[in-house]
Parts: sequence; C-alpha cells; structure tokens
Amino acid sequence: MNSKVLTLALLGSTAVLRSDEFLSWEWLLPKPVGDHLYALAFDGTRFVGVGEMGVVLVSTNGTNWWLTYNQTTNRMWGITVGVPRTVAFGDRGTALVTANGEDWVAANLASTGRIGFVAYGGGRYVAADHLQNGFLSNDGLNWDKLAEPAEYFFSDVVYGNGLFVGVSGGAIATSSDGLSWVRRETVEEGVLRSIAYGDGVFVAVGSENNHGIILTSYDGIDWLLQTTDTPLSNVAFGPFGFVITGGE
Repeated sequence: MNSKVLTLALLGSTAVLRSDEFLSWEWLLPKPVGDHLYALAFDGTRFVGVGEMGVVLVSTNGTNWWLTYNQTTNRMWGITVGVPRTVAFGDRGTALVTANGEDWVAANLASTGRIGFVAYGGGRYVAADHLQNGFLSNDGLNWDKLAEPAEYFFSDVVYGNGLFVGVSGGAIATSSDGLSWVRRETVEEGVLRSIAYGDGVFVAVGSENNHGIILTSYDGIDWLLQTTDTPLSNVAFGPFGFVITGGE
C-alpha cells in the first residue's frame, strides 16, 4: 500500500473541524492525517477513519493517528459502531469487522457491489449496496440478504433517538426499523455525505456550490442549515464533541 501517512506529505487541502457546541466550529487540523479519508467514527475509546487503498487509521485524541489495517486495496467508504463489533465497508462488497479497533477480519456479507452504508440500532445492523441489495445482521459478522430491494442508496446512515437517519444525495430520510424510509429534508443543489449523532443532536455534512453545509437536528425531522467556506465530507461524535473533515 502506498500510504502517505508516515511521511505526512499529504493532501494539503484536507482539514478537520471539531465542535463542543454544535453551533460553534473551529479548525483543529489544517493539515490532513493520512490518505483520503471517507468516513470517521468513534467507538467509545478511539476515532477510526477509513478511506483510500483500504486504509484504516486510529486515533485516541483526534490529532495523532496510526495505521491498523492494510490487507486490502479496496476503497473503504464508511464505518459504523455497533455491539459487539465495529464494521467498516467499501468497494467490491468489502466489509471488515473488529471488536477492539485494532484487529480486523472480513465479514460474511454476500455482495460484489459497493457497500453504501452499514448502520447499527435497535440491536441489529442494517446495510445496503449500490445495487440496492439490503442486508441484516445481529453480530456484524454474519449477514442475511433481504428479499426486497433497499429503498435508497445512502451515503451514510446513523441511529439515534430511536430512529435511523440517512443521507442520500441532497436528501435526508428517517426510518424506525432501517427498512422503510420517509424523506424529511432536501438540499436542492447540495450533496450530503456523512451524518453523526451525539448528545441528542444529529449533524449531517456535505457541500453545495463549492461551499460546505452543516445540517443539525434534535429529532431527525426538522433541520437547521449552516454553511462553511470549505466543502465537508465526514462527521463523527466523540468526547471532544463533533469532529468534521473536509477540503477542496
């Protein structure tokens, strides 16, 4: 793997934001932390970032990062934290699971397409690929394929306040079971790429007309829109508040 993590000769436009109060954001890391990262999550102890060339990066403070997995070159698009396992997923049906954030194994998810999302809530994992095949799992390792196609191709889904909330293109939709969805919000010219939940707040991020957009909601139904100068790509919630990555 041609990782740039060790040299720090990295994509200079990538950046990290964090917030202790969801209406106030500060630039935390003007320089990037590794190869292109497409998703972030916090498992209760550490942040985990996944991205280009199968990279899996870990950090306990959001500033210092190290590589934990490089046994696939498939691009990893997302990550979700569940019980008992965290699941990372990406191209060509790739799904990796870990119980400790360090040791990863391949999951039994019968798909050859790009996995669009994996979400955990209500005691089960829900997933779908770009062919709109849906999957369910109780442990994150063994999966059953659904007979009916998934309703949306989500770029990210999170569970909070008794709801699954997903972002798909410029739309936000909610579901009580991860199977049937209701559209709640639409950004007309924007693309939403990531969503997180913490401290009673949903935060969705993306871009619109070369600007960043941040949508916040207490219930997943009514949303407040904010903008930034830099397009945004990922958001995660941890002990320091919400952390957002973005860049040109």
